[in-house]
Amino acid sequence: MKMRFLFGGLFCLALLAAAQPAVAKRKGCLDCHAEMAAKFKTGVVHAPVQQDECGECHLPHGLIGGVYLKENLPTLCFRCHTDLAGLKSAPVIHQPVADGDCVRCHEVHNSEHGKLLKQKSPEFCYKCHDRAPFTRSIVHAPLADGCGTCHQPHSSNVGKLLREEADALCISCHSPDDPGFSGKHGGLPVRSDCVRCHSPHSSDRPGMLRTTVHGPVAGGECASCHKEAGGTVSLLKNADELCRDCHGGEPSPGGLLHAPFEKGECTKCHAPHASDHIGMLRVDQKDLCLECHQEVIDPHNRTTHEPAAKGKCLSCHVGHSSQHRGLLREAEESLCFQCHEKKSYGGGGAVQHPPARDGRCVDCHASHGSVQAGLMVEPQGKVCTGCHEDKGDDMGKFSQHRPFADGNCSQCHEPHQGSGRNMLRKPVAGGELCRDCHKEKTEITNKHKPYAQGDCQTCHATHAGDYSLLMRQETQDLCFSCHQRQESEFAGFSYKHVPVERGNCRACHHGHGSAFENALLNKQPELCLNCHDSVSKYWQDGIAHEPATKDCLGCHFGHGGGSRGFLRQSRDQLCVGCHDTKGAAFGSAHQGITPSAGSCLGCHDPHGGPQKGLLYPVSHSPFAKGQCAPCHKGGAKK
Repeated sequence: MKMRFLFGGLFCLALLAAAQPAVAKRKGCLDCHAEMAAKFKTGVVHAPVQQDECGECHLPHGLIGGVYLKENLPTLCFRCHTDLAGLKSAPVIHQPVADGDCVRCHEVHNSEHGKLLKQKSPEFCYKCHDRAPFTRSIVHAPLADGCGTCHQPHSSNVGKLLREEADALCISCHSPDDPGFSGKHGGLPVRSDCVRCHSPHSSDRPGMLRTTVHGPVAGGECASCHKEAGGTVSLLKNADELCRDCHGGEPSPGGLLHAPFEKGECTKCHAPHASDHIGMLRVDQKDLCLECHQEVIDPHNRTTHEPAAKGKCLSCHVGHSSQHRGLLREAEESLCFQCHEKKSYGGGGAVQHPPARDGRCVDCHASHGSVQAGLMVEPQGKVCTGCHEDKGDDMGKFSQHRPFADGNCSQCHEPHQGSGRNMLRKPVAGGELCRDCHKEKTEITNKHKPYAQGDCQTCHATHAGDYSLLMRQETQDLCFSCHQRQESEFAGFSYKHVPVERGNCRACHHGHGSAFENALLNKQPELCLNCHDSVSKYWQDGIAHEPATKDCLGCHFGHGGGSRGFLRQSRDQLCVGCHDTKGAAFGSAHQGITPSAGSCLGCHDPHGGPQKGLLYPVSHSPFAKGQCAPCHKGGAKK
């Protein structure tokens, strides 16, 4: 019975298991990206790609597309290429390796070239290394097989990433024991310093000699300087003494001497056998000169003189002696003009800057480099005020023109020469220069006359002033210098508009002009309401006096007047100018009583009121009831 029960239970479990859905196998990368397999499995294939192990480098992305690496380079690469992980500790490191940029040279999936290189060497190396030294008429045979014949690709214990020391590398192919080897070397048993005479990559000279060869070397006259004893090559005497034996002569009297030349240290600068550099220098002139003159190139410099930047020291200097300071090739007054055409730098133009005209370039400019723009020896403003001291005094004034404050004098002035007064870049007349920065505003239809004529200097100082906006005088004094009629009128006013009294014409007027009459800042009455806002208190929820809503100047003078409120006429005359006091409607509204002259404002608000009639909201009790008779003759009709 128990066995039957046991078998029945097992049978039920089997049925249940069979009824469960099978667990779906997770998709692999190539299930979706099948085209990648065909694309990346040709040529030399990266091992994880060959094994369909995309996950060795990539994270799965699910529904969100993208390429996600497990780690950043080069750490990701070093997970497999453990032998390369310590490269950065080597004495000499290939720059892409130092930068951790493996993909600068290598493809990540596959390549047509060995080591997954992006292109075959040496062609690929020319992406970074100048092609010219490697492609002269005679090319070193190993170069055809690629740079890797002599150089390590990642790092090395030897300079230039060489696989071993240069002489050992050369001898591995060119044995000094071969017949004819010593014959090509003046009969001397030469076994070292191969690259002193020979170019390691290519040359235009037989024997792959360097570009410039010392005469005795070219003539095979090695014995003129060297001797051989016991299989060892040595000099006949000190190298510098040997140089002077042939290259004698004294410098011009009174000249300046380069220190190595003065000490007779020829080999401090020159190669004794051959060189690829001008004057048979032992290294490129820039690198050579900087061995002693490191101060010439400052990494903080913002600008560098082109010859200095390109290492063309000998464009300006001579190597041995000179009659001019700094071992210059010629006097400063003419040297700069060898490259910088004088007619454009102080030798032309109607007005010439004296330092430029006289060739005193170094008064303003540094010779090699500067932390300032334009090779200036100091900030431009400081250089200029060094001579133009009166302008330096302006630096302490209250208001300063932005270019002047920034020390950017050349924004307005030409630095070397100009066609007009003060060497300005453009004429002042018509505002041409000023409008380079201060663009004319098209919305100004009523223009102030100086602004319309571009006569900016009538009102504004050019560099700095003691008044705001570079004004030449206090605002009112400046305005009255032209608007003399208004000044005369204002002097006679008993009552004066506060802004005018304070000399602040700009409270109501724009100095250049505006879209409104008399260059007002806004139309009427909006302008006046900026200060006199109580005037409009009944305009929204009451009744406005129509003239007040249109033009304040219909009743008031703008600057001042002989009466309070600057009224254009006396009160009685002003009101009756619009209101007919003889008409029936007027009499009826005033209950037959003729108001006395100038009494209108006793009952009426001249700008507006809460109800028709513009009566003040608080009234005497009889008046509020329409009972005038208790106080006024004529009384109101009942």
